[in-house]
Amino acid sequence: MDRITDLVNQWLYVAKTKPGKQQTHELGQLLKSVSQRLAPQLEHAKVELNLKIQNKAYINADGPRLEQALRNPLLNALQAMPKGGKIEVILRADAEKAILCIKDEGTGFSPAAIEHFGEPFYSEKEGGMGIGLTLAKEVLEAHGGSIRPENVKEGGAIVTCEIPLVTDPAK
Repeated sequence: MDRITDLVNQWLYVAKTKPGKQQTHELGQLLKSVSQRLAPQLEHAKVELNLKIQNKAYINADGPRLEQALRNPLLNALQAMPKGGKIEVILRADAEKAILCIKDEGTGFSPAAIEHFGEPFYSEKEGGMGIGLTLAKEVLEAHGGSIRPENVKEGGAIVTCEIPLVTDPAK
């Protein structure tokens, strides 16, 4: 049921990229929520998720839409390791933005996948629809943020997301 809901929401979010109602959220809490919902899939795939929140990061966001955008690169990392492995998620904030790094131990991105990153309907995964990272890119950009992929020399990939911080979280 959750998977069907996620797929329907992805299509709706792709159709309407502007964020809905924005509220102040603590990004670490959104990440914890996403990781809890992914726990059964992670366990089944023998993938360990290590979440490292270095400091609090308050952002203005459409919570459900941003959660979906964060879920997609985590799912891609999980799917990049069919024999299991580790995903390391590091959240830190500087004076202006939250920086989220999602690192996996998979095979990394092909040069074509990096070139077409976030492009609608581009996928190298068998059965992939090519909307997950498109949605993540569009939602993050609609929130004033960004997403970018890179490969790690030792193997695997890192997807880095940046989102502007709220200057006064009490408002």
